[in-house]
Amino acid sequence: MPAAFTCGMLVGMAQKRKSTAKKVPVQLRNRALFELGRDSQQLLAGIHDEYPMAGPDDGFPTDWDTLAAQINTSMSTLADGFRGTKTTQPLRDLQEAFDKAWKQLRRDWLGKEHSALVLWARNHTEPWLIPESWFQENSPLKHKAWSQFHATLDRLANKLPRLEKTLLSVGRLMSQVRRLSDSVPLQEPILGEPDAPPALQAGLHELRVLLDLDIDVELQGTLTQPTPHDTVRESLDRIHRDLLMHISRTKSTGRHSKKRSTGRSPSNKTVNGSVQADGPVAPFWFWWDGRRYKVERPLIWKLLNYLWRTTTRSANFEELAEHVWECPVADLTQGTIGSARTAAREFFHRHKIPLIVSVMGRTFILEEA
Repeated sequence: MPAAFTCGMLVGMAQKRKSTAKKVPVQLRNRALFELGRDSQQLLAGIHDEYPMAGPDDGFPTDWDTLAAQINTSMSTLADGFRGTKTTQPLRDLQEAFDKAWKQLRRDWLGKEHSALVLWARNHTEPWLIPESWFQENSPLKHKAWSQFHATLDRLANKLPRLEKTLLSVGRLMSQVRRLSDSVPLQEPILGEPDAPPALQAGLHELRVLLDLDIDVELQGTLTQPTPHDTVRESLDRIHRDLLMHISRTKSTGRHSKKRSTGRSPSNKTVNGSVQADGPVAPFWFWWDGRRYKVERPLIWKLLNYLWRTTTRSANFEELAEHVWECPVADLTQGTIGSARTAAREFFHRHKIPLIVSVMGRTFILEEA
């Protein structure tokens, strides 16, 4: 090293690297908090409901793997977004707690104890006759690792400022209410908030004030009647979509970011003298900003085409079973759903199209990334 290359120069270079490091935009951080709450609660509910009822030859649920990947992505985004703050250590603790619980779950899947649990459930009664107390007693969420993850998530929430804490809480509550709307309206204490719907409504009103949102956040319908909860689910889907759209927007430049809301009017581009709108075009193309990209799997193109042409950019499993898969809805397994969602996400990511397909409860949603 030349003599002139001094320690002072090294310090200066280090300081320069630090000053030019990219920061996570606050909008991405806020979205990651909301999605961390939503996805972690959805995963916990899935484990609680499905683990004891696994089939003896069932593979590990692919939708759990997808949720775990999304949770890790959110935690990584937050680690960058909160670096150097008092939230750094609680986030590190949360990552460690999740890794430990996740690895234990995978080790235990259809192991000796799990297989014995599954065998008892199958041999003693019909699944729908098993009392909830049995699920409570045998839930993996009672294990130390998952209890620690749940407690660590609560500690993180208590370290966050009011807005960030509310985003995390609303995400968790939306998954709780969605679960209740998909099944018997009974909230198991092991999953958290004992009376989720009013808590969610209060959180949504608080978010509307904190984020200065001009959207309707009123939950419609009720979970207290022994009737289908379609109205509740529809309002949840609408609020979920509108929240994500507004959380992802930026005002730092006095205008929205370059990311597009999927609820916008499609942009039109002149291509070879003709005007071509963004979106799916037969047979298997997807246009974006004047360029066309081929969707290699016809089924994924049908899925994107159907979602794009709905007024809400969303559709429930029943609609998709009829119009996309062309099969009975009972044939739509979690593996099939997870595979389609992953393929759609990979298509948009590969071509740098700022869209994403997500699943909330029993609804596919096409939204901005």
